[in-house]
Parts: sequence; structure tokens; C-alpha cells
Amino acid sequence: MGNNLLVKSGILALFVIFLVGICLGTSQECEFFMKESLPFSLEEIAHATSGMTVKQPDYVHAQDGTKLAVYKFVPENTQKIIIFYHGGGNWSGKSYQLIANTLSDNYTIGCYLVDIRGHGNSEGVRGDAPSAQTIWSDIDDIINYVRAQHPTHEIFLAGHSAGGGLVLNYNQWSGAQARDQIAGYLLFAPYLGSRAVSNRQFSGIDAEKRFVKKVKIYKILANLISGGWLFEHDPVIYFNYPSWLKESDSLVVWSYTCAMSKAISINDPEEAFKSITKPLGVFVGSLDEQFLPQAIIDYAKLCTNQKVMTEILPDVKHISILAHAAQASARALEFFE
Repeated sequence: MGNNLLVKSGILALFVIFLVGICLGTSQECEFFMKESLPFSLEEIAHATSGMTVKQPDYVHAQDGTKLAVYKFVPENTQKIIIFYHGGGNWSGKSYQLIANTLSDNYTIGCYLVDIRGHGNSEGVRGDAPSAQTIWSDIDDIINYVRAQHPTHEIFLAGHSAGGGLVLNYNQWSGAQARDQIAGYLLFAPYLGSRAVSNRQFSGIDAEKRFVKKVKIYKILANLISGGWLFEHDPVIYFNYPSWLKESDSLVVWSYTCAMSKAISINDPEEAFKSITKPLGVFVGSLDEQFLPQAIIDYAKLCTNQKVMTEILPDVKHISILAHAAQASARALEFFE
């Protein structure tokens, strides 16, 4: 019990240090900018997914009965399966189904896309979770479901942005029951936590480029001091999505609670990569709007497995990397052999 509280407090402390440093003050609520904007370009991925029809999900029951949405793309004669987790506030819509479709149709690689609990078509309070451990336990349930469908296949775990942070946290989690079934990891522009030197720093007129628009600092501080007892399920992180996206996509999540933030935020990025003992592929765009590409690659090189593939994809951005993720995944899986 004491160790769990320390872990929770440590992760929240990192958020607090990061956010207070940005705000340069002690205001109870910090809004970084007022102008409506978009922290990354959607033009490329919109063009790539034009005309696509979104596949409807199947459902996997988590241990507590919550229905988790899963989108299955599995061709005949495949021997490799990728379980893919979306980025923060997002869901497994067109952008991610482009990856799964391409893997299945062009590379004979199966793919299961997953809506994180509280996201997309999965059940659960939007942007919240009973605990970070519950989100990680859901991954166990998904892996076991996929293994039951494919008893002899290699299974790889993948994530984009915050989904990458989620995958890294799962790998480190002492309670992971299905981790040994994973043959390797694929990370695309992964979020590595508030302490990571890979985070771009914004200030002044560039502040509108932040992915996080507003933070309720007093609730985060109270959650930290109380060891998670106060405001654990209150929204504290608000994403910088424009109003037109809210109107066009009702499944996008606009804020995270303390509990959900802990699930995807990494305490120590160096230790997170050192703890990986399986083959690893890490990809980031040279024009990523949120992260410094070379810094992410440098972290990846800390992986203890000899099979580590890293690439900085030229002229690729934070979201447009999804249009290149299938090809990169296929290269990595071939490299792992």
C-alpha cells in the first residue's frame, strides 16, 4: 500500500514541477493561452484518410466488466499481430485504422486497435479511470484476448504519443500478468513524461502550440499532498483541441483526470527504456511539433535488448507519422527476426 502511494505521489510530483515551472507563479488555475489553435497539423493525415469508412468495434470485457472497444484487422496466413494504442484524448478512428488497414492489406500483419477505457467506443467515464493500475490491467485483458484468438502468433505492443507512454508504463508495471507474451514494442512519437528532455519548450507567442491548454494546479497539488485521496477523478488537464473538432468528432476526449494522467505519464524515461528487454522500434518525425526527435532516439538507445531500431522520418510531423506507421512497423518486425 505504501509503495503504491509513493508511486502515485512521485508521478504527480513530476506533473506539478513541470506545470508550476511553466506558469512561473502560484495561480490556482493556469491557462497558457486564449487563442484557439491546433498544436499539430492534421492536413496530411486528413488527405491520407479521405474516403475511408470507419470500422465498427468488437468488445472485450475487462476484469471489472467494463467493455473495451477493439477493432480487428487480421488477414489470412499472418503470423504476427500488433496491438496498437492511440494518443491522448484520441480514439481508434480513421487515422489509426489507416495503420491497421495498411498492415493487413499490404504486409499481411494483423492489427488490433484498442480504445483506452474512457475513450472512443470503450465504456468508462470520459478521460478518467478507477486508477492507473486499472488501465494497465486492461492491457493484460486485451493481450489475453488476442492470445486466445492467435495461440501461436507473435504479439507486439505499440503506441502513439500518450499511447507510447502507456505501453512503457505497462512494461514497467510489476503487476503485469501478460507481459511475457509480448515479443517486442513499437513506439511512434512517444510521450515520455514531464521530466523528459524530449519535450519541446514553448513560451510567449509560441504558447498556443502546446498540446495542453489548461491545468488546474491546485487540484493536482491537493492530489499529490493527499496521496491521491483528493481530486483523483476531477479533470485537471485540458487539451488544446479546437471547437470545430469537438463538433465533428464526439468521441474525442477533451480533458484528463489525475488518475488517467498517471496511467500515461512516465516517472523516469531513462529507467523506462532500460527496463525494456524485448526488441524495440522507435520512430519520430523530423518535424514533430511536440517532441525533439533526436532526444527520443537517444532515450531509445538505453534499451537493453540488442535489437533496437530507431528512425527519424524526414518531413514527418506528430500526427502525419500515422500515415507512415504501417511501413515503419513492417520494417521493424523484419529487423526483429
